[in-house]
Amino acid sequence: MIASRRTLTALVAVIVAGCGGTAPSDSVASDAVLGGFATVDELTGPWRSEPMTLDPATIDEVDRACRLDPEFPPGIRLVVIDARGNGTLTADFNGQAGFVDCRLDVAPSGAISGHLRGGVGGWRGRHLAPGQLEIDDQGVDGHGEGWQELDGQSGTAVTRVVIDVVDAAGVDHVGSVTASLRDGMFLARWPTREPVGPRDANGRLDVWMRAYTITAYDAFGHVTDRVDGPR
Repeated sequence: MIASRRTLTALVAVIVAGCGGTAPSDSVASDAVLGGFATVDELTGPWRSEPMTLDPATIDEVDRACRLDPEFPPGIRLVVIDARGNGTLTADFNGQAGFVDCRLDVAPSGAISGHLRGGVGGWRGRHLAPGQLEIDDQGVDGHGEGWQELDGQSGTAVTRVVIDVVDAAGVDHVGSVTASLRDGMFLARWPTREPVGPRDANGRLDVWMRAYTITAYDAFGHVTDRVDGPR
């Protein structure tokens, strides 16, 4: 259960996080600076382009909820959580035993439940240059109105990762999205809409993944790397 604002502001250890959910892409909140840890109303409210901060008790609850999945492997740790509203959290775990991606739902009551997505992958721990970025996974989740997401790794000098999403005329406008970043792993999620266009024989559209550019910054605000997504 997520605590109240009064309880949250008394806590000190934090993880920067952000999330996506199931609302249409025009359900977007202004990114006012949060005065502390995210509340239930914020976590279940409209999507934000800036990640929110979770209190330690909520981080522990995310960890426990993901480990309840029967396929969760031993010997891995929670690295980063992405929390942006719309009642959804995404958490990445990594270790010598492998990598898992966990999707969680936040109920209006504050209760959190989760499950693993895609099974257990290989351990992620490539030796990158200090300012380097590397994309691991990307995809689209949903039909008609959905969510585009990606995750990857960064070098030790990277302190901020920003995704500039290319607009699709008449479809959506997202702009810049700040990724959740911790211990050399980043992830982000943003709304997208299915464009009007021809479908393949199976009725699928493969053109609604928005193009994007990822930029890495160091602690002084200098650009250290830039990577283009799909075009």
